[in-house]
Amino acid sequence: MMEIKTEINIRASKKDVWKVFTDLNGHAEWNPFLTEINGSLNLGKTIDITVKLEDRKPETAKVILKELKHEKEAVFLMNKWPLIKGRHYFRLESTSDNETKFIHGEVFTGLIPFFARSKLYPLFHSAFEDMNLALKNRVES
Repeated sequence: MMEIKTEINIRASKKDVWKVFTDLNGHAEWNPFLTEINGSLNLGKTIDITVKLEDRKPETAKVILKELKHEKEAVFLMNKWPLIKGRHYFRLESTSDNETKFIHGEVFTGLIPFFARSKLYPLFHSAFEDMNLALKNRVES
C-alpha cells in the first residue's frame, strides 16, 4: 500500500471551493493534473479522466464515484487489479468562515505501487500539489 496525502489552505468558503472543484467541465481551464473530466457526479457512475503527469503523455482512465458528500468529500475508485487500484479522495474542511483546507490524496494498492513506489510517490505527490495550487489560484482570483 502507498498513500499520498497533500493539503492546501484556500482563502474562500467551502461553498466556493466546492463550486469550482465540482465544475467538471471547468477543470480543463485550470487543472494541470486532471486535464479533462467527462461524466457527472452521480454515485456509482463511471467518469473518464485524463491524467497528466510531469514528462509523460496524458493518459485516460475510468474511475467510479464511490462517495459524495456535498461541500465535504468526493471519493473516486480506479481498479486495474492486480496491477493497480486507487482510492482518490478530495476533502474540504472549514478552518474559518472564509478559509477552507483542501485535502487531496490517494491510497494505491497492487503490483505497480509495490514495485515502483520510489518513482510513483514523487511523481503523483508533485502532480497533486500542482493541482492544489491551481485550484487555490482559481478560487481566490
